[in-house]
Amino acid sequence: MTETEKPQQGTTSKIARLIGLVLTAASLGYIVYKLSVTDWSGLHHLEVGRLVLASAAGAIAYCGLGLLLGVAWWMLLGRMSGQDPGIKFVVGVYAVSQIYKYLPSNMLHFVGRHAGLRRAGFSHTALAVSAFAEVASISIAAILVALFFGSSALVEIGARHIDGDTIRFWLLLGVTLFIAVGGAGYAFAQMRLELAPSRLKTISFGFLLANLMHIAFFLGSGLILLALAYGVTDVHSDEDVLLIAVAAISWLLGFIVPGSAAGIGVREAVIILVLSQPLGSAAAIALAGLYRVATLGGDVLLAGVGLLIRPDTAAPKN
Repeated sequence: MTETEKPQQGTTSKIARLIGLVLTAASLGYIVYKLSVTDWSGLHHLEVGRLVLASAAGAIAYCGLGLLLGVAWWMLLGRMSGQDPGIKFVVGVYAVSQIYKYLPSNMLHFVGRHAGLRRAGFSHTALAVSAFAEVASISIAAILVALFFGSSALVEIGARHIDGDTIRFWLLLGVTLFIAVGGAGYAFAQMRLELAPSRLKTISFGFLLANLMHIAFFLGSGLILLALAYGVTDVHSDEDVLLIAVAAISWLLGFIVPGSAAGIGVREAVIILVLSQPLGSAAAIALAGLYRVATLGGDVLLAGVGLLIRPDTAAPKN
């Protein structure tokens, strides 16, 4: 890296973080606004004990989904590195490091995971390429689930806030960036990992399996949000699929906003924005809060499980 590249990268990082902080602040401001203008009289019938049990069950389920993400990461890392990483150690490191995303950044869980597995003998290149593949796979999975279950509703909601030309512009820009980043990542992986055709086939199959696991993660997350919604208000059958889509798109937006620790504020704002009309503002706000409690509890449980299953040391095998 040259001397001129370092300041440029630092400036880009600062700009991205500033944008993320602005989006997070705007999301939190929107939540505060909705809290101040919402009529809460319709929620007086809620049973606290039932909601506590539902949140606890959601946390346990979310912990299980977190382990599924860990298995997907183990699969990607094994195929990218060409080594046998040892599933208990890799999933354990993944599970423990996930709690770091609640610190003031949205990247520290990647850093903690990279550091832990680097000490176990994995190369920087294999870890970096695996992380890139995971981000790509989990983003694709979230978009697929959101579009499959809520494309019409999400387009309708977007049309109320932005015009059609703007939607087309951002879609075209997003597709262009996705192709560019995907092509650059593939070229980097082929150059640094020296991918032979047989190796490429193995990696592609591993990516497909990981992507299916990521899709299952978002389906499970959507079912958790749906179960919590039934505890808060009456949900019509045509709103079931929308809730699954909202779980996916809110997770993705919270994931990609830089500086938003664990998507706090962003995910809740998306849930409230999309669900206020079909469920009512009070129910949407309560649901966003309960969902955050369930996911936070799930990540805490996940870290505990990671500490239990992770061996003290592990070394990758060729």
